[in-house]
Amino acid sequence: MLSNGVKISVLSSPHATGQYTQNGTPLDMEGFEGVLFLVLITASLNTGTFTLQANGNTISSTSGMTLFNEGTSAATAGSDGALNDNVLALDIYKPLERYIIPQVVTAVANGAIGEIIAIQYGPRTKPTVQPAAVQDLTQLISP
Repeated sequence: MLSNGVKISVLSSPHATGQYTQNGTPLDMEGFEGVLFLVLITASLNTGTFTLQANGNTISSTSGMTLFNEGTSAATAGSDGALNDNVLALDIYKPLERYIIPQVVTAVANGAIGEIIAIQYGPRTKPTVQPAAVQDLTQLISP
């Protein structure tokens, strides 16, 4: 099952409507091959832009982080509400830095986002316990 080989973390709280840069908590990638970041767009106004990008660091800090120039996940609203309930996703495989800091930038027109979620995959050893933010994980297997 997929959930046996991943670690799920919540790296930020939802952010209210505005134009801003929201950093997630630094994520330690030691023991994992990659990470998939997800963020839900909860409110968008016409021309508003949303960018999900990642920064790397050798220490667990947002100070001194380096932006990954390889790519971002971005969307622009064509009308009010056009991006509501849409998701931005950014998958980083074998990052060079140990700590990865996701970052969401909203610009041009106001926008709001939900939590930044990280799904780490490719563990050297399977995680035995999910972080406290994962209140319950149920696995269903068809007979």
